[in-house]
Amino acid sequence: AVRLSPRGEVAVGHGREVTEELTLDPWPSGAGHARLLGEDGRILAIGVPRGGSATASELPVPRTLHPEIVFNR
Repeated sequence: AVRLSPRGEVAVGHGREVTEELTLDPWPSGAGHARLLGEDGRILAIGVPRGGSATASELPVPRTLHPEIVFNR
């Protein structure tokens, strides 16, 4: 599970991807899905890790957590 900053909570509420700057906890490594939690521990969404790779011929893609399922706020 990853706790979100207040700005991260707003981003998830609008279905936007979350970058590491919008989280309060380290991201789980190797997880296929992550619970995205508010500062108070409420589950806000289920996120799917994306990006974080680049080859020599491509632009770097930042790591994000895409909110696949967003729960009612």
